[in-house]
Amino acid sequence: MGVFKMSFKKFLPIIAILTVFFSFSIGFPGQAASQENIKIYIGGEEKLFDVPPQVFNGYTFLPIRGIFESLGAQVFWDNAQRRVTAVRKAVKISLKVGETSATVNGKSVKLDKAPLVYKGTTMVPVRFVSEALGEAVEWDQNARSVYIGGRAHFSPEFEPASTDKSFWQKAAGALGVGPRLITDGKITVDPISEGFSSEKILSYSMARSAIGVTANNMLLMVTVNRATIRELVSIMHSLGAYNAMNLDGGASSGLYYGGRYLTAPGRDLSNALIIYKKND
Repeated sequence: MGVFKMSFKKFLPIIAILTVFFSFSIGFPGQAASQENIKIYIGGEEKLFDVPPQVFNGYTFLPIRGIFESLGAQVFWDNAQRRVTAVRKAVKISLKVGETSATVNGKSVKLDKAPLVYKGTTMVPVRFVSEALGEAVEWDQNARSVYIGGRAHFSPEFEPASTDKSFWQKAAGALGVGPRLITDGKITVDPISEGFSSEKILSYSMARSAIGVTANNMLLMVTVNRATIRELVSIMHSLGAYNAMNLDGGASSGLYYGGRYLTAPGRDLSNALIIYKKND
């Protein structure tokens, strides 16, 4: 998952963008993060360990016993050989401190960096968790968090709007938004033809929010501190939106991510569009 803040001088807004990635990267070389306050989530639940994730020479290391046991593995330590053995179902993993090769079911696996001992805890490069157990691993630099487990799939489907009552009876829930901003990669904003007559939509420059998807199914949730509808269209288009809709605006615009508001609403809100990690 990433969070970005951008300034578009042409429009003079400050944009807070929440992009939800549904594919995961598994290596984090080159990070310059400090060794404090790195959070770790397994299956969407935050986990606390005696020794939290650490960054050494630009590589993120995780405490192998805590991580593997949280994923259902048994972990054994051979002090004489300085070797860790972990077993989960049909998978057996063996590695030694200081060596850049490990075995997974007897097959040799190369590690980015050798496992090490830090404060009495064996630490392994984060990529190894994915290679050893087949778990999806994501590093969120902005939230300073590691996410392990669970692969999300996002395949939006678009259908023409319908006034047929039977069409809406099939829906378990619905969210009313508009006007449409971008359709199949083309700017199609036309508020009047969609029945909008308020100057807040037609001409005002104000706080706004929008939702969209890119051509490769990345979900975009965007808030802007000040823009007209047509400026909002340009912003969404520049972010790569293939389809996009205007959401609520003014004091109702809010964006919450990573335990804090990126854009704080100007009033109490009675409803919200929420995305969260769900355990299998």
